[in-house]
Amino acid sequence: MSTAPPPAPMIYEQAVSDRLRTFLRIEFLAQQFEHHCAGADASGWEARAAVRALLEFSSLIGQRNIKLELIKELDQRLVWLKMLGDTEGIDAGALQETVALHEELRARAHNLVYPVHQHLARYELLNSVGQRASMPGCTSAADLPLYASWLHDLRHSHQALLREWYAPFDPVITIACTVLQMIRDSAPFAPAAARRGWFEQSLDPARPNQMIRIRLEPESRFYPEISVSRRSFSIVFRDGTDLGTRPGQTGDDVPFELACCLF
Repeated sequence: MSTAPPPAPMIYEQAVSDRLRTFLRIEFLAQQFEHHCAGADASGWEARAAVRALLEFSSLIGQRNIKLELIKELDQRLVWLKMLGDTEGIDAGALQETVALHEELRARAHNLVYPVHQHLARYELLNSVGQRASMPGCTSAADLPLYASWLHDLRHSHQALLREWYAPFDPVITIACTVLQMIRDSAPFAPAAARRGWFEQSLDPARPNQMIRIRLEPESRFYPEISVSRRSFSIVFRDGTDLGTRPGQTGDDVPFELACCLF
């Protein structure tokens, strides 16, 4: 008799820069899209959710020049990597592979057609849904009969069309997620404790601190609120048991695991 795997620990992340916060949102929306797109041919509700994630993604990257942001991030990382070449004891082979990966990603970023989301503008269906998506209940058949017709049309694959709309975003997602994973891999988790729900630590502004990560056991009733600046970060732990009130800072000591990711 098979048993269900134990629940995974909960990980919270806070990026130091606005650029990396955008990368985290890109990753989050990409995960939503992939989840709902997988069931889009079996359920109109899943297709709706996939369209919503696609439009949110388009809106997010349309708020800033994402091509320039990707290139800037990779250029900064390449400068830092090449500075490491003179560091005693550095693994020259691993460093060379990492530099080559960054140069490949930078080439992909340079080849992006900007604005990346412009291909969606020619679809009246998506324009109509996007205009009404922020209005409660206004994407129903009463408001958007074209949308309802498409959702219930089983002659064609919703998933195939959704992936066609999504495909031009793939380089953006690949670059953002690769950068995030390298940052996560740069520092292991270590035990820490918040005394009476409060934790604070200084950061060296000369080091390229990128992200603060917190890992809590799945049974923990606490959640963290993380504030980060270039010189320090603080964490307030709150008790999330009562969803009807604004939780205050807990008076309990909270054990957790912490990773300060540098690269």
